[in-house]
Amino acid sequence: MIGDTVVYRVQVANTGSTTLDGVEVRDDYPAALGFVSASPAQTTHDAGARQVAWSGVGPLSTLWIISAMLPSSVRMPVSTTTAAPRPIVTAVPM
Repeated sequence: MIGDTVVYRVQVANTGSTTLDGVEVRDDYPAALGFVSASPAQTTHDAGARQVAWSGVGPLSTLWIISAMLPSSVRMPVSTTTAAPRPIVTAVPM
């Protein structure tokens, strides 16, 4: 329903044998949702891209996005271009 809170939990784990430092995790959220907040604190939000990014993610982390359902009149348009599928969460060594 419009205004309902939607909570996403993103769990990150390094299951490899190499320690990674300075990892950034990015997550895109649907156009039907409006950004409310995210945690932990080292978070950036790009409203145009509908993306949340966390920097300095540790080897085992739980990341949160709090959002709210938007009425259809204020939803961000969704691109209609054809592109290759991409993962929802991307870990990028810095």
